Amino acid sequence: MEQQNLDMNKYIDHIKNIQYLDFKDLENFYDFTKIFNLSKNENNSAYKESIECLYYFIIFNPDEFKPKYREFKLDEKIIYTLYEILDKLPKGTLKAKIASIILIESQNININKPKIAKIVVENFVYDFDEIFSQNYMQENNVFFALDLAYKFQLFDELGIAIKIKQVFNKQLNNTIDFKFKKLYQILTNRFYIWNKDEHLKILHRLYKIATKRIEELKTIIDIPQAQVEKNIICNILETILFIINKIKKDKKCKYIQKELYNKIIHINLEFSNIACNAYNGVALEALYYALTIAHKQNNKELITNINKKIQLLNEKILKTIKPISIPLSPEQQDCIEEYEKYLDDLLADENKSLFTIFMNAHCFKIDFDSLESPSVRISHLFPIIEYDSDNLISNIHEGQDDIFMDYRNCIMRYSCLCYILKTKLLQRFYPQKETFYPLVYNSNIIPKEYEELIARMLYCGIHNDYMDFFIYAGVSIEAILRNILKQNGCENIINKEDTQEYETLESMIKTIQDKKYLKENETKEVELLFCKSGFNLRNKIAHARLKESEFMGFSWLCDYLWCFMMRIFISYYHKKPE
Repeated sequence: MEQQNLDMNKYIDHIKNIQYLDFKDLENFYDFTKIFNLSKNENNSAYKESIECLYYFIIFNPDEFKPKYREFKLDEKIIYTLYEILDKLPKGTLKAKIASIILIESQNININKPKIAKIVVENFVYDFDEIFSQNYMQENNVFFALDLAYKFQLFDELGIAIKIKQVFNKQLNNTIDFKFKKLYQILTNRFYIWNKDEHLKILHRLYKIATKRIEELKTIIDIPQAQVEKNIICNILETILFIINKIKKDKKCKYIQKELYNKIIHINLEFSNIACNAYNGVALEALYYALTIAHKQNNKELITNINKKIQLLNEKILKTIKPISIPLSPEQQDCIEEYEKYLDDLLADENKSLFTIFMNAHCFKIDFDSLESPSVRISHLFPIIEYDSDNLISNIHEGQDDIFMDYRNCIMRYSCLCYILKTKLLQRFYPQKETFYPLVYNSNIIPKEYEELIARMLYCGIHNDYMDFFIYAGVSIEAILRNILKQNGCENIINKEDTQEYETLESMIKTIQDKKYLKENETKEVELLFCKSGFNLRNKIAHARLKESEFMGFSWLCDYLWCFMMRIFISYYHKKPE
């Protein structure tokens, strides 16, 4: 404890010394190179540790540091120290970031929050004229500051709208790029910076810029360079369409919209024709761009024509692509070839059913004794943090007792054989949902009235419908475990005052493990596949923590899980409870 206090006091001293740094010519402090330049200044040689502290502050992003994203909080001593030195820091992004940290972290600390909010806004907006520069990466910070300005009613007091308009008007005289459209739309939708007349002036200037650049595009010979320019022009035209949608809704407006949509489509189709001989990928991108705009117009005839062009170009591209081969060691190749030959011999017997062949072919099982051996363990070397699709921490794997990462690596290797087995069975039997009825309606561990659901799960799994397979597996696992307990005479309902609840998944697994209703390795795998200590599939499905696109990323897990579930169901086919 004394050592911790000593370390904290040293860290506090380093933070205090930030106020003594020489920030000459470095007020606009918004990237790492500024810190590097700061360390080269001889006047700062005595404050090396203080400069290192700045790396934390410069990467601080207010939007990502909302409480729900973090498992930790800054010590109050650090917050008070930052508060003390705040007024002595130079104007600009660094001061704004430190003020943001104080504002967000000081939930239980008595400070003047309106004053801190004003400092955040003033200093982020102070650097706003840098927002279009190539190295500027602080757009989210600016939006955070503008949101604060709106909440604390600082827009008029600090002249924020005037500053933003000046920067955008200046940019209209310079180079327009992709960032212009993004910032303009966000500022218009969230903060209502411009009035109708101002929008119209920007519209006319953008149209002149687009017309001039369309003519210049015809003179660019280099295709990749022309592609970038083409996309910027289309971006400008889409910004004009955005402005039109904001300010008018009359017939003339609809005519202009149609004209602009047609112009974007024409530019992309023409560019695709030019690029298709030498740059098929670039030509394909232009066709997809045109298709997107055609969908916005709901022009079915045009959509059909563009789709035909895309289809022809895809065929042309596929003919030029060479097959990708993943190098395997001779031992791995021999193992796969041997397994495929073994499978082919089994499948040659026409009298064997899908289930018989599966049980003979599914000869790979996890050896947990080897996994738990210290010589094999890898996961205890460093913690593994898992994030879900919303960047929330979903699990942390660390310590000697956590074998999840070893288990995960093991089944990733086995999944290759599982995929081969599934593919061979699919080719030989091409099973329908009804194929699995004899198994699910006679397996002792599948509860009544869940047979149809589990038959669908097995059908989806073998046909590689990953999303539906995981959903069916996630919703059926608890019913299966409850049924195992019920079949063996165990009560799995908890009485809570006036209500009754089922036991949790983890609690049921522990009971099954203690009573040995399933084999020890089977129980461990159910836990690692469906519970928080492992893949946590049940919660991820139940609480919608997996997006549609992410199911494809778990195809290897689906292959293994399908084989695992099949083995369990067949193993307990007609088996009587003890």
